[in-house]
Amino acid sequence: MNILNNWLPTSRSQWLFTVTAVIGILIAMKLAQGTIWQGRIVGLLAAAFSFSLFWRFWGHWKALRFQLMRNEMYVIKAWREFFHLSPIVKAFHLLAFAFLCLSAAVGVVVDVSDAMPVLWVSGAILATAGICEMMTQTTRLLQKAWSPLLGKVLAISVGVALTMVALSRAKQLVHSLSPIDTKYVVEFTTLVTAFYSPMMFIAAIGAGMALYACCHLLVLVIFAASSTLMFQSRTLFGENWMSKRRMFWYRLSKGKRPPGNILPLPKVLSEFDIAMLMSPLSKILLAWMLAYGVEAATTSVPVMTPWLKTVLVEMEYRSGSACKNLDKTVPVVYMDDGNVSVARRGENGYTFTIETCKF
Repeated sequence: MNILNNWLPTSRSQWLFTVTAVIGILIAMKLAQGTIWQGRIVGLLAAAFSFSLFWRFWGHWKALRFQLMRNEMYVIKAWREFFHLSPIVKAFHLLAFAFLCLSAAVGVVVDVSDAMPVLWVSGAILATAGICEMMTQTTRLLQKAWSPLLGKVLAISVGVALTMVALSRAKQLVHSLSPIDTKYVVEFTTLVTAFYSPMMFIAAIGAGMALYACCHLLVLVIFAASSTLMFQSRTLFGENWMSKRRMFWYRLSKGKRPPGNILPLPKVLSEFDIAMLMSPLSKILLAWMLAYGVEAATTSVPVMTPWLKTVLVEMEYRSGSACKNLDKTVPVVYMDDGNVSVARRGENGYTFTIETCKF
């Protein structure tokens, strides 16, 4: 209703002009009926009326654009507060970048193999910086008024989805160990699901960090490309426009004007430039470490197959069956339709078969 009131005439003269224009259009359409000029007259009147509406829109837009810009500044302020790096993270970024440059120098001057320990040290420092940064940003995010409700909804949704994925992986593992259906070995399936659930959560965190880092890199590429383009075309826009642009980016990153309203001289590889480069790299490194850990835990499952079969038999199978055609010392699991799953121990561990139980 407020938006509609902004577009309705407010004064007596505006109401008189609007009513007169509508009456004039109706009279002109009535007079033009049956003539060859009817379409042209109506078109000209509609164009004039449309132009008047556009003119009024421009008047409203000049008053609203400052309010829209102010709202955008509120969003930018919240964005700047969220992404502000703590001093310890900046120090770790500088140290990691120093070790990275040192490893490159050692690799070029001495040998690549000698540069690997220095590179590993740089990676460890960068991962530490990424952990500190993510913890700080998570804490700031949780301080928002809307974050508890949104966090609960996301946690429940993601938790249910990841639990379903973990249950699916657990069923696949049970089927790879034994031909028995998972509904007959519920306890073992629950145990395997509990093993897969943390790995699924870790994989989801790694995927989220990788997506976050890719978006950060995309912003970095756009920023670098636009800066290069503007610098190359500075003669086209003029030095005054370039100075205003530098002032805008300074206020965007710092949240205030420079001392004395004088921009500092640009630095080569300033702390802001290093942070813009090392911050997404630290998140990508953390995502790779998490993915590598999940992959290592997943690939170790086939190695543990004999041990997992033993756990399956100890948890679900029971000896002393009532089947006359089976030895009472053989552990079995009763199934539907008079069938049983039989576990026989051999040289390479347990083997499982489905047999008919004769009472």
